[in-house]
Amino acid sequence: MKEYSFSAKQLENSLANIKEKGITEITVNDSAITSERAVFLRLLGKIRVLCPDVHFSFYLSIENIDLAVIKALAEIYSSVTIALPQNAVSDSLLRKTFNKKTNLLNEYGIVFGFSIASKFVSFKAFKSLLDFSFSMYPNHIEID
Repeated sequence: MKEYSFSAKQLENSLANIKEKGITEITVNDSAITSERAVFLRLLGKIRVLCPDVHFSFYLSIENIDLAVIKALAEIYSSVTIALPQNAVSDSLLRKTFNKKTNLLNEYGIVFGFSIASKFVSFKAFKSLLDFSFSMYPNHIEID
C-alpha cells in the first residue's frame, strides 16, 4: 500500500488525478481544511464531481458539523470521525450539541464514529463516556 501526503491546496488540485494514481481511500485529518466551512464545502463539492468512487475519511470537530456539511457528506462516499471530549458527559450543552448533530448524521445515513483520548481520571469516567458515545449509535470508536 502506498501512502501519499497532500497539503490542502494540493489535495484540492489533485482530485481529478486521484483515480489515475490508483488511490481508493483518503483520510483528511487537517483542521485547516475541515474547520473553514467554505473551504470544506468547496472540497466536498469537488469530490462529488471529480472522484465520487474514492472513499474519504474526515476527522472533524463537532463545531464544524452543520446541516450543509451533512448534506454535502451524504452526496459522497465518506465517513467521519469526531473527537469526543471527556467532558461531554458532564457538560449538558455539549451533550445536547452531540446528540443533535449525531441525530442528523444518523438521519442522513452518514457513517460516523468517535475518537476518544485514553487518559481518564477513573474507570467510571471512561465507562460513562463510552455509554454516552454508544447512545448516539456510532459506527466506530477509536481510543487513542
